[in-house]
Amino acid sequence: MFTIEPSGAGLRQLTHVGDKRSAAVPDWSPDGAKIVYESNQSGPFGIWVMNADGSGQTQLSGQGGFGDFYPSFSPDGAKIVYSHCTEVAGLGFFSECDIDLMNADGSDKKTLLSNGRWLNTRPEFSPDGEQIAFGSDRGGLQGAIWVMNADGSSLRRLTKPSLRAFWPDWSPSGERILFSDHCCVQRSNLYTMRPDGSGVTKITAVRSLSQNAAFGSYSPDGAKISLLYDKGCPEGNCKSFYTGSSSGGKLTRVLTEKANTLITDWGPGAPP
Repeated sequence: MFTIEPSGAGLRQLTHVGDKRSAAVPDWSPDGAKIVYESNQSGPFGIWVMNADGSGQTQLSGQGGFGDFYPSFSPDGAKIVYSHCTEVAGLGFFSECDIDLMNADGSDKKTLLSNGRWLNTRPEFSPDGEQIAFGSDRGGLQGAIWVMNADGSSLRRLTKPSLRAFWPDWSPSGERILFSDHCCVQRSNLYTMRPDGSGVTKITAVRSLSQNAAFGSYSPDGAKISLLYDKGCPEGNCKSFYTGSSSGGKLTRVLTEKANTLITDWGPGAPP
């Protein structure tokens, strides 16, 4: 994992994992002091945390036969919500995922939403801490955005099945949720909607079947987003990400020169 300024300056490598190991899917703490992420650097995929400069890397979770992914801090930085997934023995992939919660030091782990044999992924607290949005194939859908109360109650689907929606991100104001469509197939675009699922608005205009705009993250003021846009990436191996207005329009390329640039999270205090 790396940090970089929105302008493309100041690239800094934070993690150094071995061959066939990864550190990915970062989420900044609200105060910008910590980054939580997923990694298999010491065995099964687990949740790790480190200081914003890459120091103090500490494993918080991980056990054989399971994988922990998609971590996200609560608004007060005291909790981490994540997906706890069951590995299919001998096949190297995961068949179902709970949504779990733990303290930011890794203690007091508990299940908020049992998988029910579904993949519940990318959970994220609303800015007021009262709700959690996540993506899921619940009910046999290819993908949809769901929300639930922070205690796991009052589960409800926000997006219609035809969108095949995934990867939610709350705006800092809590007034919109950013997400991608066409889960698991080609030609994804980015949309926003209100927290009740109304007011769905498309903000990118990818038309080619071989391109995707996905994995969006709001800037701290909510005015901009960062995203994956794989136009021109050979065999999908991007060495850049893009930024743009959260209301749509022109996208600006930010070159990293690092293979497999994929998931970004716009840190607190970073300039828009």
